[in-house]
Amino acid sequence: MRLPHLLAGTAVLLGFSINSHADVFLCAAENGVVSAQRQACPGKPAEPDRRAAYAALSEEQLGWYNAQIDCIDRSFFDGGHTTGNVERTRLINRRLASKNLPPYSEEQFDAVIEQRSGERPFDVEAYSACDQELADNPEPNTGSSVTLLTRLPLPTLHTPQNKNATWLNWAYTRQSNALYLRTSDGQTGFFSSGRGFLHAVDLETGNALWRYAGENSVVNVAIGPERIYTLTSEQQSIRAHDRTTGKIAAQHDQETVAADLQVASDVLVYIDDNGAYLVALDGESLAERWRTPLTSYDTGSLRVLDNTLLLLDDEYVLHAYNAESGKQRWQQALGESGELNVGKQILYLDRLATTLQRLDVLTGTITHSYHFGEEDNPSVDANTGRLYKNLDGGARLQAVDPQSGKTLWTYTLPDDFAMSDMHVNGATLVAFNGEHTAVLILDSNTGKVSDTLHVPGLTFSEYRTEPGVMLVGDSALLVLP
Repeated sequence: MRLPHLLAGTAVLLGFSINSHADVFLCAAENGVVSAQRQACPGKPAEPDRRAAYAALSEEQLGWYNAQIDCIDRSFFDGGHTTGNVERTRLINRRLASKNLPPYSEEQFDAVIEQRSGERPFDVEAYSACDQELADNPEPNTGSSVTLLTRLPLPTLHTPQNKNATWLNWAYTRQSNALYLRTSDGQTGFFSSGRGFLHAVDLETGNALWRYAGENSVVNVAIGPERIYTLTSEQQSIRAHDRTTGKIAAQHDQETVAADLQVASDVLVYIDDNGAYLVALDGESLAERWRTPLTSYDTGSLRVLDNTLLLLDDEYVLHAYNAESGKQRWQQALGESGELNVGKQILYLDRLATTLQRLDVLTGTITHSYHFGEEDNPSVDANTGRLYKNLDGGARLQAVDPQSGKTLWTYTLPDDFAMSDMHVNGATLVAFNGEHTAVLILDSNTGKVSDTLHVPGLTFSEYRTEPGVMLVGDSALLVLP
């Protein structure tokens, strides 16, 4: 039986109680189940040294060996993979076993190949035979299944809200079938997997609520009051799914490229025709309500605040539109190379001009500006309006009220923790070190550290600030409510 493939590396958490620090490590067993313990996870046993065996392969054997690797990569990984991918190694070794060749160890094999002189031997006929065999006898696609391996509440992980964090991870067999979190509302996560699968998962229990099997990959998901909206890749279809069952309630087929689904009031808005139009569809029927031409569009900048649609153009002009009618309310020229941040307010962070500007949602007027230092490496929270400075090359973290200019708090990070980036959601601030091997959880109101996480290796691929702060990986979540 195939073992489920999990996140590369082992996730490790360090939690501590209110009064003292206490190390808590999350360790994954071979079957993928994760447990918490007070000591560091045992290291993986060292792989046998097979470099001499690889070097001893004849040109004919090495050509056959290389053909099997390329065949597996093309058939299952689209030519790309993460180093040490367990499923990839399993598939390659299954091919090699038929010729009694030494098992594949990626880093060792690549090191030997690099030292060889001449062209890399490659058996074209062996590749064609492998490709045909896999076409005739394909491995089953399990991307439609959601099998919960671990739901682990972490009562020792203290957050500013004094709520438990939870670790969740699910089984998958290869990279393309891993669950990818598209969006969530804090209670339900909406994931894509494989080719065309959409899953609704209860983030409290980790159990699947429903799944929808489509024919094209899901690239964007937006959440409405009673509908879930998805955008597919090849056909550019926009679909409205019933939120409780996943069944399609309406469909809008695109002739041009659509992007950036957003829900505003009772309409679904998106960018059409590679930035030529801002379009709104009826939230129930997906019939077109209105269409507004755009001069240009900065990809990914569409935001919604108080029934107002906000987007940047290529000239760094911010435009605001009425979500019900599509009529423009105002526009405001802003600095070059800035970042639009929208939460409960509109903030424009211009790193080149070292300026943070706050704009009024009704008029577009700049209500105040704050200048920071060139070396401050700032981040902003568009809900509270705070600006956080990453000072002294990651040695100190400082919170500032940009409106008054007052420093709210300063925290000196541990000597072995150089901060590279951070995310904030409500009272929780999450800071990462440069190697992403350690994570600090702070109270964003006071700057006090409520917990520290240790993550050896790059386990999490994304850091999200949705209704809960989430660390997102392949088929794994750390939810910090």
